[in-house]
Amino acid sequence: MQELVLLAAGMLVARAETHIEVAMELLDREALLLAVQEQMIDLWNRFRAGGG
Repeated sequence: MQELVLLAAGMLVARAETHIEVAMELLDREALLLAVQEQMIDLWNRFRAGGG
């Protein structure tokens, strides 16, 4: 019985680790998208100011 409990606990930890890795990858992508968005806003502002 203890082996089953340990196996189940190990599976939960592995699943949590996978979820954390996916979340970190999504955060990395979001950060990249935000950086690109900031660059686009900067370019747009320069274009509007006539410094394109």
